[in-house]
Amino acid sequence: MNVGGKKFESNEAQGLGTQTQKINDFPVEILDKIFDGVCLSGVYSLWVSEQGNTISAPAVVLSQVCHLWRSILHRRPRLWSSLAIEVNGLRKDISSLLELYLRKSTGHPLTMMIREWRPKADNMDNMEDHLGRNGDGVFRKLSKEWSRCRILKLMLFSPKLLTEDYFGTLPDSTFPALTSLHTNFMELRSDNRWFWNSIRFAPNLTDVRSYGIWSHDALPYQQLTSLEVSGTIDQSSFHYLLSNCKQLRSFSGRTRQHEAPLANGTSSMPVVSKVMVYPNLQSLILQNGGSIDMFYDLLTSITFPSLVTLKLDFSTFGVKEVWNHMPLLAMLQRSACPLRELSLRFFSPPRPDSIAEVLRFSQRLTSLEVLVERRDCVLEKDTLTSKLLSGLSITSSDAVEVQSQVLCPRLKHLEIRELSRSSLISAELALTCIEFANSRSKPSLVNSGIRESVASLSTLILSPHVGKSRRICRGKESEPVPERGPIVKAILEKLEEDGTECTLDWIYDENYGEDQNGSEQKGAILEGLDDDRLGID
Repeated sequence: MNVGGKKFESNEAQGLGTQTQKINDFPVEILDKIFDGVCLSGVYSLWVSEQGNTISAPAVVLSQVCHLWRSILHRRPRLWSSLAIEVNGLRKDISSLLELYLRKSTGHPLTMMIREWRPKADNMDNMEDHLGRNGDGVFRKLSKEWSRCRILKLMLFSPKLLTEDYFGTLPDSTFPALTSLHTNFMELRSDNRWFWNSIRFAPNLTDVRSYGIWSHDALPYQQLTSLEVSGTIDQSSFHYLLSNCKQLRSFSGRTRQHEAPLANGTSSMPVVSKVMVYPNLQSLILQNGGSIDMFYDLLTSITFPSLVTLKLDFSTFGVKEVWNHMPLLAMLQRSACPLRELSLRFFSPPRPDSIAEVLRFSQRLTSLEVLVERRDCVLEKDTLTSKLLSGLSITSSDAVEVQSQVLCPRLKHLEIRELSRSSLISAELALTCIEFANSRSKPSLVNSGIRESVASLSTLILSPHVGKSRRICRGKESEPVPERGPIVKAILEKLEEDGTECTLDWIYDENYGEDQNGSEQKGAILEGLDDDRLGID
């Protein structure tokens, strides 16, 4: 078979035939797993990109090795059923390859991603010229298979590609198998309403990821369980979505600075003046898109009694205002939800006691992530990290006291990243890290008799995450190490053996070894570590 004039059979593939006899003695079930691993190791079983210069088609190559492999592969439609094609500017004719995949995948739902790069200004009105002959043919061929898609991703910049004017005869406009739709459309047009009318009646569609918020008759909102909006939304649009998506379990979006109409031009709902309860939502991801006050207002207006995962990005670039934790705290109090995973992101360092107060109402947490995009040094370096670690440490072996006083007793994963150009991990922070990890390690909890009351920590990640950052407990030593670095590394490796994996990053500064006056400061990052606190005899 030829693709763009190049025969798929290769000397390498033919040469494998002499080495497959022993493999062919394996049961077919084992070969199945091998082929699954090879053909499905990527996201797609067929990948065409870079104007056709990059083609990955592992099922084709394997099927040319020997008759047995070919017969197995040709009876496994799932190995041919996921396609990712960049359609514009295709320099090679891939029609025969595409037809092979479509034919061999018969009987299995398709996963399809079609990507089109932004057209040049002189091609905005001529899609055939923009896509090219090969790309135009491939797009039309793929569109005829949309009714077979379980997952459809249309990364298209040209709305005209979905118009009757472009197609002439519209493709099959039913989506009986579709469960997930991803698009980057920024607008709905009257000449592509046929597509959205069909999507609205897709009986199994539950997951949508889009740029904008469409009108009430564009999507089957009532049956969606997952919705991700990559563009910005205002408060009333947020409530519009959640009020119409009665089955929604997961929502991700970014708040807009001002109220605005929906993406199709219709007016937003009136601003909600009361607290709304959304009983089914379990996962909420929100990013502040410009107005922190609107972000706070949104938190004040919602209640989620079933919330399990909460990820909030409070950061507003360049704004160094103090974080107001009360809207979040009040929401958690109202919701009384079984929150398991919490992620908070800030531009400026929040007060550690504010974080601690939020954690007191999140006692079921198993995962906590805190990230600070700090670009200044208003607070003493490591303040937030040190105080959080100290507040989360287990300092008592009394089970009753532990249950009443310990923050987040079920915590298994902790990640803190305080970003700062000047912040180096200090000796005190290294000690605090070790003490915290030790206090929540399985051996320590068992020895204290509180293993049933407190979960053992499995993952700890601390990082300034700016400049050259490296993990103290992993990898080869390729850069200068502070004097106590090897000792700390050995302790962290012992913790990992006991089930607590620690990643402690430091900044390796080119000026390390000199103070501001140019004097030598060897081991400045970790010098001064107390032997007793390190557990060194």
